[in-house]
Amino acid sequence: LSACGMETCVLPTALLSTHTGGFGKPAVMHNTVVADMVRHWKENNITFDAILVGYLGSIAAVEQVETILDTMLAPGGIAIVDPAMADHGVLYPGFDESFAKTMAQLCAAADIVLPNITEACMMVDEPFVANGYDEAYIRRLMEKMLDIHIFKHVCIFRISRKFWTSSCS
Repeated sequence: LSACGMETCVLPTALLSTHTGGFGKPAVMHNTVVADMVRHWKENNITFDAILVGYLGSIAAVEQVETILDTMLAPGGIAIVDPAMADHGVLYPGFDESFAKTMAQLCAAADIVLPNITEACMMVDEPFVANGYDEAYIRRLMEKMLDIHIFKHVCIFRISRKFWTSSCS
């Protein structure tokens, strides 16, 4: 974003020893100064035209980000959330159903939600289909996300056409 000429401000909520996929449960160092950083921004009347949220390593971090969206997003600003909590039909190591429900609440506060298929399924209690899904399955996920959770905009990513049935050709 900076390379595109946009001023950015990064707020890391956690530092992980490895990626969450394929390496077991990573060592995690949670950022304990988030509240201090937010307080500093508020003291200086800093607000954000857009907030992009990615991996959050704990329920506490999700709750902190909910507060940031409520208090730091400028009027008319855009909140974009990638739930970053699961893939291939399972939650990332260290996450449980309670985390998934809390993340779904954060997503409901966003203008744009960017789940992968697994995350979409978890947020709407839809069975995960690893291969052989079709366009109707993806549309059903989208409709449920828009109807049940009242998300404003949803973009499900990592949809592979190679797994679609012939009805999508």
